[in-house]
Amino acid sequence: MPRVLLSLIFLLILTGIRAQGPGARAAEMESPYNPRAAYQTWSLKGKILPWEIGNGGGIASFLGVEYGFLKHNSIGVDGFLHLMESSDDDVRDTAGLKHDVGNYWTGVERAILFDYRYYFDNIERRYSGVAFYLLTYVRLGAISRHYDPLYRADYLDHWETHHSAGLSFGATIPIDKRYRWGIDINAGVFEKEKRIVETYLDKAAMTKRSVGPGFRLSVNFSYWFKRGGKT
Repeated sequence: MPRVLLSLIFLLILTGIRAQGPGARAAEMESPYNPRAAYQTWSLKGKILPWEIGNGGGIASFLGVEYGFLKHNSIGVDGFLHLMESSDDDVRDTAGLKHDVGNYWTGVERAILFDYRYYFDNIERRYSGVAFYLLTYVRLGAISRHYDPLYRADYLDHWETHHSAGLSFGATIPIDKRYRWGIDINAGVFEKEKRIVETYLDKAAMTKRSVGPGFRLSVNFSYWFKRGGKT
């Protein structure tokens, strides 16, 4: 993955950046992963997001933990689970019979992410509680889908395993600084390699492999904790 390797090299270069200026106010305020603070930080983050669009619906859930070290840095591990189902209206089955609702399918996506963040020392933004960071991660996942054979003339099952690496820019934005609740949002690019196996009705299973870039947007709630003194 040459593009990802170049992105990681770019990240290492950026870790030498430091914001300049007086830091008295930044040292006094409470802000997550604050390099000027007399404490370190760790946080929990996640979401449970039910969704429904037309005849499709599901639940997307995310749960992760992030641990700060050496002032500017943190490492984390996150789990992702997405349950999906869908159908069509006024659809005919393989025998030609029409149904008001049919062509059902269900799916599950599972993933685990290992990530590293570098937090910037932006004094003015820190005073409002906003913490900007650069994120690099590795994501390992699998997707399975099963289709109702009554409506299918081709394949019944779809199974995908994939791994990707990416680079994103993000921020932790406070909702209520008294209780340390915030929104963690980041967006960026990744490169993914995936292996797809499709099981057919009338022929052997087919395996496909592909590598390509993509865009990722992540939005989660977070709650952060203080710990220890200066390190």
